[in-house]
Amino acid sequence: MAKYFFDDEEFKVKYISIIEKLRSELLEENEDEASLCFVHNIDELRDAKVISGYDDPELNNDDEVINKEESTHIRYLDFKGEYGYISNDDNGYIEISNADLLNFFELESNSKIIGNLELMHPTLYLQRVDIDGSDISIFDSFFLNYHLNEKNITVKLITEHSFLFSYKLHKKQHPEPLRLDFFIEIRGDDLDLEECRSISKSLMFELNCVSGAVLTPQPNEPDIFDYDVYDNKIEEKRKHLKEYGHTHRNLLICKDTENVIDIYNRANSCSDFEMSILYFSKAIEYVSETVVRSKVTEVGRKALTSNRAMKPDANFIKELQELFQNCSYKSDSESMKLTIQTCCYINDLLLIIPEYIKNKFNKHRKKSDDDALVFLALCISATRNNIAHAKANYRETGNEIPEDHYENFANLMRVMCQHCIRWYAAQSSSMRVVS
Repeated sequence: MAKYFFDDEEFKVKYISIIEKLRSELLEENEDEASLCFVHNIDELRDAKVISGYDDPELNNDDEVINKEESTHIRYLDFKGEYGYISNDDNGYIEISNADLLNFFELESNSKIIGNLELMHPTLYLQRVDIDGSDISIFDSFFLNYHLNEKNITVKLITEHSFLFSYKLHKKQHPEPLRLDFFIEIRGDDLDLEECRSISKSLMFELNCVSGAVLTPQPNEPDIFDYDVYDNKIEEKRKHLKEYGHTHRNLLICKDTENVIDIYNRANSCSDFEMSILYFSKAIEYVSETVVRSKVTEVGRKALTSNRAMKPDANFIKELQELFQNCSYKSDSESMKLTIQTCCYINDLLLIIPEYIKNKFNKHRKKSDDDALVFLALCISATRNNIAHAKANYRETGNEIPEDHYENFANLMRVMCQHCIRWYAAQSSSMRVVS
């Protein structure tokens, strides 16, 4: 029969003490002893010996050593919801790290739940999310270590329940504190709520770029049915995500980029492809103002390098006036063309060009890559206008994408939008236009 051991006497005392306190708190609300279950029996824990190391002669292969690095599984009947134990563990057990267990009551007393969506503590932030478009198993070992504003933080996607989050909801009399829960988890010192929200938005953007998964904030509200959509390319996505975890770009975290990322994330969260196309268009248009400014600045600087700029006459001033008028890109379609040409890398788009426009696209590409990108920009402008404007008032240009091809076109726009956002983030703050 397997036995329990501890590897540290001080840890053993604290561990047993916190379990006894937790039992006292929870059983005060529900006097049924069977309502609270730990994988470890409390009497067995008290009898457990402290070993000097894993080579201790008393330790057998089937025995378990309880230490700070492991986790504890807890089941509490009052977390049972309308549909039973909606848990990753069919028996309703929730895993909590022993490090968090030892600090549980400090974490509980100094944290707050915001809108049944977020948990905020000075060292821990959780945001509940829905994951669509990918198997959650690809995120099992995903985490990032990040350095932000002289603080070291860890960012994870948790595909399991949070005992702390459910406990806090339970204390608020939430009818279903335990559901099919997934969380963005951020750990660090002196965490700031708005900073954590920015990191979460940026992580949603990056994970969608890498894995195709759509993460959206999802409060724990009663009567919402949760489900996973399984994807046939799980192994490939798991590989990409693993590579991203080792060689990831820096998260795009600043107020300027947060605005456009927020628009991008809204596009991803839409179940209606019409709305996705409109939001992706809006994100590209957001970037286009900075692209136009960059172009005008570049042209203006060239003109001002002329020796004539040292002593400008009326003709030179007129030339400058005409130059800036020609570079004004006043129409939305003109600024859209310039933005797509400036920001998009055509080789990333070749495999996702919708069949409906593939022949036309290839004809334009025979002329030049820029010509092909201009064609895509025209398709975006025409399709966006066709969706947004009243049918009776809209004159078709021939570049509109039919409604039954919206899904593939939205997938193309998603990648183009990613390119635009990365270009925008790479510009200096003095050059960015913020809407």
